Amino acid sequence: MPLRGEDLLLHLNLGYLQYRDQIQSDNSVFKAAALDYSFNERIGFSVETFSGVEDSLSWRVGARYTLIPDFLQIDASYGSDYGTFQGARAFTVGFGITPGF
Repeated sequence: MPLRGEDLLLHLNLGYLQYRDQIQSDNSVFKAAALDYSFNERIGFSVETFSGVEDSLSWRVGARYTLIPDFLQIDASYGSDYGTFQGARAFTVGFGITPGF
């Protein structure tokens, strides 16, 4: 949902995870809210908070760089569970294909 043109976007997500194996029984509702800011055509930043398994609340900050406009991006993020910063940190790097239709 645009908040300020296409530069600042709000993302709201709701989902459900159901495990197929009988060993894992903690099916979960996932909730997330994120702000995505495009600094310019190639550089963007995001901040997100979400919950899922056992309703643990987590956060993540990220950066995005467009390698090929309307086609290929690289992103990185860093985050943790609230209140357990030392024990549950995560760092991700990924590529995104974003064809400009």
